[in-house]
Amino acid sequence: MKNFRWILLSLALVSVISILGVTMKQSRQAKEVRAQIEELWKKAEQAQKEGLPRTAAGHLKDITDLALKIDEKGQALKAVVQKLALEGVVEGNKPAERISRLQEEMALLPADLQPVLKLVLARWYWQYFQRNRWRFLQRSETAGLEEKDFTTWDLPRLYREIGSLYGEVLKKDVLLKTRRLSELADFIEPGNQPPALRPTLFDFAAWEALEFYMSGEQAAAEPEDAFEIPADSAALGPIPEFLAYRPETGDIESPKLKALRVFQELLEFHRGDPRPDALLDVDLARLRWVRHTAVGEGGSDLYLARLKETAEGFPGSELSSMALFLWAEELKNRGDLRAAFEV
Repeated sequence: MKNFRWILLSLALVSVISILGVTMKQSRQAKEVRAQIEELWKKAEQAQKEGLPRTAAGHLKDITDLALKIDEKGQALKAVVQKLALEGVVEGNKPAERISRLQEEMALLPADLQPVLKLVLARWYWQYFQRNRWRFLQRSETAGLEEKDFTTWDLPRLYREIGSLYGEVLKKDVLLKTRRLSELADFIEPGNQPPALRPTLFDFAAWEALEFYMSGEQAAAEPEDAFEIPADSAALGPIPEFLAYRPETGDIESPKLKALRVFQELLEFHRGDPRPDALLDVDLARLRWVRHTAVGEGGSDLYLARLKETAEGFPGSELSSMALFLWAEELKNRGDLRAAFEV
């Protein structure tokens, strides 16, 4: 019996040693690959300085391949996007060329990188509109033209494409909610918000979508019977009431309606957080946007009631100060300067 136990212990020890050996070997290999990647970044930067975009793009391709081997997704994404930008310059800096190359590249990369690349694609479409706003605003409906050439699209068609990209990304919410945004630190540049307010890739994607849906420029493509948010509705209600809000409208493509849904998804996601900061950040943005977007009477009183609840209900959160500021701002806009000063 003792001999049998010794055999089992010996086998277990051999297994542990083998695992440690493999782990150490993998760690050593990963370190060597990171050193190669660092050297390739230097070569790519030098090639760009020397006016050799093709050479730089080749180095960036090598970086992508190596980064994916050691699961450095941020590095891989950064290299992919920079490579596409350089290749676009080589091909005459045509936006259509850059976007078609991104679409081709996406098909070759791992599935868990697809959502981030779709966010990049949506952003590139949006940037193209912003740089060519006058073309779109003067363009009538372009049905029947080349569907693949987005430079010929009318404004509603472009908006539908961008909106569908954000919709596809947010459908991957299970994946996005488990990915910390810090995993892509090499790719996504830090903003001016504390990391606690944008903890996951889902948060990042949802706020990207909100920026698009809440854009005032969306009004240029709205139909005559466009959805409007009633000021006295649950859109300005307490969080539980807002989460249950399902407005009835035939305008199912309305950016306002989609913005409300994204706010609901974000609030539902953060309801159980141990700290309320991310939840309050979303809710204050929801209240402020609805207050300035909704139509009809009663919005101001509901808005003030919600801000008062937040400021007084979460005194331990820094976001309570923002609630106080918005509360005072609304009072000032109503002409009640004394009350605004006191707040």
